[in-house]
Amino acid sequence: RIACLMEEFPVLSRQRFAGYKDALSELNIDAKPEWMRLTRARAIDMPKEDRPYLTWGREQMKNWLHEGWRETNCTAIFVQNESAAIGVMQVLQEEGIQVPRQVSIIGFDGTPICDYVSPQLCAVEVPLADMGIKAMELLNQQINNTGIKPPSIVLPLRIREGASVAPP
Repeated sequence: RIACLMEEFPVLSRQRFAGYKDALSELNIDAKPEWMRLTRARAIDMPKEDRPYLTWGREQMKNWLHEGWRETNCTAIFVQNESAAIGVMQVLQEEGIQVPRQVSIIGFDGTPICDYVSPQLCAVEVPLADMGIKAMELLNQQINNTGIKPPSIVLPLRIREGASVAPP
């Protein structure tokens, strides 16, 4: 029973949400609509602050708890990005829900911010350095060979282990 908290409209969110649904499907898990929280509210529209997604994650989890999240009996939440995941984790802990004992949390991006919370956040790690290298290679190819269409490149992701996910 893996919940998912994402923004509805940004392209990256839609791709991450599709990956969530594909992963459940591959495991023959029938995702229930109440497990999915897609919001139209955009964190970037919030007042300027250092970590708008942290606030967004906190607000979304507070609302979801108020609207019956406990009744979903979900044992894990996949959150749009790590800042939002930290906000979710904070709210759950404030409500007395133990992470990861009662609910596992995994975010997306995998930057060092994962190490600055307790428990350490588990995240899908995006290979940012490799993306930068590939982007520069493609840019150089485009500059030198203007008629060539750049290929689509998919880089492998990995899990940045943390203590926010309980063993199965």
